[in-house]
Amino acid sequence: MFALSNRNHWQRLKHVLGAALEEPSPQRRTKSLREACGNDTGLLQEAERLLSQDTTALEHFAEMAASCLRGDECSRVGERLGAYAITRELGRGGMGTVYLAQRADGQFEKQVAIKVLKRGTDTEEVLRRFRGERQILATLEHPNITRLLDAGITNDNLPYVVMEFVDGKPITKFVEENKCSRWERIELFLKICSAVEMAHKQGVIHRDIKPSNILVRSDGELKLLDFGIAKVVAGEANDVTQATERRLTPKYAAPEQRTSQVSTIATDVYSLGILLSELLNPAPNSVTTSTDAMMERCLRDVIQQATQQDPRKRYPSAGVLAESIKECSGGSSGSPSSLRAAKRRSLLLPMAAGVVLLTAILSVFVWEKRSAAKNSGASGAISPAQSTASEKIESIAILPFQPIGPNNNDELLGLGMADAVIGQVSKIKQINVLPTSAVLKYKGRTDDALAAARELKADAVLTGTVQRSGDRVRVNVQLISARNGRTLWTEKFDETFTDVFGIQDSISSEITKALALGLSPEQQKQIAKRYTSNTDAYNAYLMGIYFYSKRSKEGLQKAVDYFQEAVTKDPDYALAYALLADCYNLQAYYTYAPSADVMPKCKAAAEHALALDNTLAEAYVAMAGAQMGDDKDSRAALRHALELNSNLPIAHQRYAWALCAQGQLGEAVSHMKRAQELDPLSATNNSALGSMLIFERHFPEALRYCARAAELDPNSPAIQGNLGEAYFLNGMYDQALNSIRCAVILDLRNS
Repeated sequence: MFALSNRNHWQRLKHVLGAALEEPSPQRRTKSLREACGNDTGLLQEAERLLSQDTTALEHFAEMAASCLRGDECSRVGERLGAYAITRELGRGGMGTVYLAQRADGQFEKQVAIKVLKRGTDTEEVLRRFRGERQILATLEHPNITRLLDAGITNDNLPYVVMEFVDGKPITKFVEENKCSRWERIELFLKICSAVEMAHKQGVIHRDIKPSNILVRSDGELKLLDFGIAKVVAGEANDVTQATERRLTPKYAAPEQRTSQVSTIATDVYSLGILLSELLNPAPNSVTTSTDAMMERCLRDVIQQATQQDPRKRYPSAGVLAESIKECSGGSSGSPSSLRAAKRRSLLLPMAAGVVLLTAILSVFVWEKRSAAKNSGASGAISPAQSTASEKIESIAILPFQPIGPNNNDELLGLGMADAVIGQVSKIKQINVLPTSAVLKYKGRTDDALAAARELKADAVLTGTVQRSGDRVRVNVQLISARNGRTLWTEKFDETFTDVFGIQDSISSEITKALALGLSPEQQKQIAKRYTSNTDAYNAYLMGIYFYSKRSKEGLQKAVDYFQEAVTKDPDYALAYALLADCYNLQAYYTYAPSADVMPKCKAAAEHALALDNTLAEAYVAMAGAQMGDDKDSRAALRHALELNSNLPIAHQRYAWALCAQGQLGEAVSHMKRAQELDPLSATNNSALGSMLIFERHFPEALRYCARAAELDPNSPAIQGNLGEAYFLNGMYDQALNSIRCAVILDLRNS
C-alpha cells in the first residue's frame, strides 16, 4: 500500500479506479485499468486488488484517500441549511456526507439527518443519482422507510437532502446484542418485506438490501435506508442508475447484479433471502421439538427458493416471500403465540408415530399453500367486513398524520387533520377516542402504529400520511386493529387544499362504517359538522393547537396570538374562540399573567364561543374556567360538557377537581380515573389521580400513579413534589427526600 503522505499516488489511484468503475463489464474494467496504469505495475496490482474486494474495502479506501485529499476541507458543523443547523458529522459514503442537524427556526424541536453531496464528486452522473434518491424517497410512504423532509442547495452550491434521523444499529448487530429469539427476528424481517413490497408497488427496486441499510432503534422499530442506487422500473430509459453504475456488496448481491444484468424485483428478493439466512443462522432456541424441526425445514426451503440463481425461479415478490414465511407456522401471522399453539397441538397426538404422520401431512399442506401463494402472487388481503366481524373495537387512537415531502408546514397539517378527526369521532359515545393531547407525542415520529396502540391501550389505531403540493393535498389513511394487526379500512384522497375539510369528514364517516357503529341521525349530524371552511383560519388554528399543547408561558402566548388570528379570519370559528378562552384561563392558572388581566378576556371568548355554538363541549369547559368564582355554575358547565362529549378528558379532569373541592372524593376519583384512561400518557392526569388517591388514603395506588407521572414529565416541580408526598406516606423516606429536593431545585431553576 502506498504511503498516506504520497498525495500523487492517492490522486492517481482514485482516478484509475473511478474510470474503471464506470465500465459496464469486468473485462472492460480490466482493460481500463491496464490502459490507465501503463507500465506502473505497482499501481495496477493495487487497483486490481481493491477492485476485486467487497465494496466496504473500496469505501474504506475512498475514505482514507478523501481524508488525504481534502485535508483543508472545512467542517460544516454549525452551518445553517434551511431551517436546520448542523451539529455533528454522522458518516461519509460514496456520494456524500451525512450530518446530524437540529431544527433552528424555533418552530419545532426536531433532529434530522442531512446528506450533502461531497465536494469533488459533483459530476453530472452523481448529481443525477443524488436527485434520483431524493425523488424516490419523496414517493415512498411507509413506516419502515426513512422519510424525506426537505431538500436544497448549500451556500457553496452543493445539493443536500434532509431526512428523518434514525438512531439505530444494523439489524444483524441489533438481534445479536439483544439476543432476539427466532420469532423476534422473523417479525423484524417481515417489516422489511412490507417496506420492500411497498417500494416495488411504487415501481422502485432498492438493489442494495444489506444489514447496514436496515437500522433498528432501541425500541425495536426499524428503517430501510439508502435508496441512492435504487432503480425506477417504470422508466427504464431514464433509469436512476444503469445496472453497472453502482458499488455492490457481493454477499447480498444477486447473481445478475454481479454480471451487470438488468435488476428486477427478483433482485431484491434474492438479497432478502440472504439476509433472512443470516438473521436465522444461528438463532436462539432454534430446534427443540418436532414442530420446531418442521418449521426449520420450511424456513430453509423458503430461503432456498428466494436465493435461486435463476431470477425466474425466485418468489415473484417480497409480499409472497413474507406470506411463505408466515405459512411456515401453519398459516399464522408468524407470531410466537401461534408457534405455542402449534406446539400444544403436537403434544395432544399419540406418541412418535402420530407426530411423524402429522408432520408429513402439515409439510404437504404448507408446501401446497406456499405453492398456491407463489402461483397466484396474492397476499390474501382481508376485507374490512371480515376483520370486524369477530372483534369489537371499544377504543381508538388517531395518530398525527405523517408529513411527506419538503413542505415543513405539512407536519402541522398532519397534526391538525388528526385533531379534527378526533374532535368529530369523539362525539360518538359508543367508542372511546384518545384525545389530541394523548397522541401529540407521536407527532414527527414514525413508530410502528401497533406499538403506539399498545402503549395507548387502544383497540384500533388510525395512521396516515399527508402531502401538500401546490393547491392539492394528498392523504393516505389506514385503520388497523391493534389486536391482530388487520387492516380494517384504508383509503387515499387527492383533493384541492380547499377541500381538506371534506377529507376530514370522509375519514370520520368511514371510521364509523369500518367499526360498524350504528349512529343516530343526531350523531351523524355532529360528525358532519365543520367548525370552519376558511383555510387561512384553519392554518392559524393548527398553529394555535401546537403551541396550546406546550402549556409553557411562551407557548400559551403564541397560542393566543394564533387563535386570535383564526377568529379574525373567521369570526364564526367557535372552536377557536373556545380554545382562546382556555388559553387565557391557563395563563391565569399557571400565574403566567395576572388574573385581572386575562380572566375577563377568558369569559368574553367563552361566551362568544357558546353564542356561536351551544353544542360545543370545549366551549363549556372554557366557560367553567371563567366561572371558577362560582362553583355551582362551574360544575354545571362541566357536567354539560360531559353530556355533549363523554370522551373529553379535560372535562373529566376539571370536573374531578371541582368535585374534590366539594369533598365528593369517591366521584372525583372516578372522573379522574376516566380522564387518565382517556389520556394515559398525560403526566398531569396521572399526577392528579395520584393526589386524589392520597386524599382517599389509598397510598400504594397513589404512589403508582405519581411515579408514572414523574416518568412522563421528570422536570415538573409539582409532579416531583406529589411523588415525594406519595413516597413519604408509603414510608419510603429516602426516596421522598430525593423527590422533594428535586422539586425544590426544579422550582428554583424555573423561577
